[in-house]
Amino acid sequence: NGYFLDSLAWIKFKQGDYESARRIFLEAIEHVEDDPVIWEHLGRTYERLENRSAALEAYRRSLEIDPERETARRRLDALENGVANPE
Repeated sequence: NGYFLDSLAWIKFKQGDYESARRIFLEAIEHVEDDPVIWEHLGRTYERLENRSAALEAYRRSLEIDPERETARRRLDALENGVANPE
């Protein structure tokens, strides 16, 4: 179940295990490829892994699915403008 995997990956993210979170989010996307929240979570994970281009791609995908996702929009705008960690 992709949503279960998203929850598991978010736990890994919160624990600071970003590489495990990344792998699990990618697996979740294989099951639920059109969920904007999972793509946004993946973007945040890529940010923590300092992979700016992958984070931008994940946020853009999230916004393609749901253009109204304010958190994804804010994070994308911040990354595009060179602002680190826009929380």
